[in-house]
Amino acid sequence: MALRSVFLLAVFLLPLAATATASASAPNSASTCTATDLGNSPPLDMAGPQSSSSAGEMTEEEARLLAQLEGLMREGTAAQDLAQRVEHVRSILELLGFREMAAAAPYLVASPVLASWPGPLTVFAVPDEVLESSCPGCPRVESLVEHIALGAFPYAELSSKPMRKVATAMLGFCFTSASSSAGGASDDIISVNNVRIARPNLYNNGRLVVHGMEGRVVVPPRGSCYNAERVDDLLSRVDVLNLVIRMLANAA
Repeated sequence: MALRSVFLLAVFLLPLAATATASASAPNSASTCTATDLGNSPPLDMAGPQSSSSAGEMTEEEARLLAQLEGLMREGTAAQDLAQRVEHVRSILELLGFREMAAAAPYLVASPVLASWPGPLTVFAVPDEVLESSCPGCPRVESLVEHIALGAFPYAELSSKPMRKVATAMLGFCFTSASSSAGGASDDIISVNNVRIARPNLYNNGRLVVHGMEGRVVVPPRGSCYNAERVDDLLSRVDVLNLVIRMLANAA
């Protein structure tokens, strides 16, 4: 009878002892996960790239997601920078009295050329009355884009050379600026596509330069960024090469 009592007591106490031992061996019972805790969790891919990387190393998937995030952040920053630059252009043109161009400035945020150009800008601003009389039906945003140069070109810079090509905000189009005399003299007459700069250096902070034009600058032709003499020289070389090829073909 005593032996039976000891056996029943052992059967009753052993599970309790096992539970107590397991609880004591766990560092923190609150952080211990059981099979029931994982019942509603998604299955873990133990064979995925995470199992092959050591602690602290970034997996390929994490690197890809990080690269995408950094790209989105750069795009967002570029868009914000462009919006700020456009607002600066608008406010300065409005302040200087070029209200027609100022009203069109907000639409510059859609320009792919300006979006990819982080440098300074030069605006050859046209008076309102000139725009209204010379091209009353022209979209003002197009007129503004046609009068924006990529880069800072204050009056002294334009007068430093008798002639220079100036890239515009229209891809593949360039202005040709001409100075009556090189050297930056105060009496220089500078024209852009044969239109005189009547009010130079109305604004210049290093990032934005504004000149007041005497009239509306005619849109330059496509390909105006190329050196005509260089192109003619290349074409003549091509003609000679074609002639040689024909002579060799006839001789064969």
